[in-house]
Amino acid sequence: MHGTLLFSLACTVLGDEQEALRAVSLGMVDLYSPSGARPAITEDASLRAAARCVYERCRAIVAEPSSQRTMVGPPLMVRLGDLARSQRDALAMCVFGGHDYRQAAALLGVAPDVVARLLTSALQELGGHAADGGSAGR
Repeated sequence: MHGTLLFSLACTVLGDEQEALRAVSLGMVDLYSPSGARPAITEDASLRAAARCVYERCRAIVAEPSSQRTMVGPPLMVRLGDLARSQRDALAMCVFGGHDYRQAAALLGVAPDVVARLLTSALQELGGHAADGGSAGR
């Protein structure tokens, strides 16, 4: 049901389609295991729960030694890839993960005002890309 959003979240955090697919697959295993049954959560909460599992798998992939990762090319979303990791994480959790900035802050382990600033700066930078045709200077 939320596959596209979860894949977009993972692509945003990881910048690689193959690793994003791995993160989503493993995140879903985490979400539905060990019973393999659908958790008793609402549809709205299910996106947030799934996003949390996928995000945790993304962070685990990033922490892997580079020899275990399969990332092969440049970031899928170049504009998003230009953002700082903290900006991408905040944006991914709020835009694709269904979390508000307070929920994202708890997941990311930072204060809510930090997430609000990260979102604002990320959107400003992305807006700068759009305004000048994608060549915003930093």
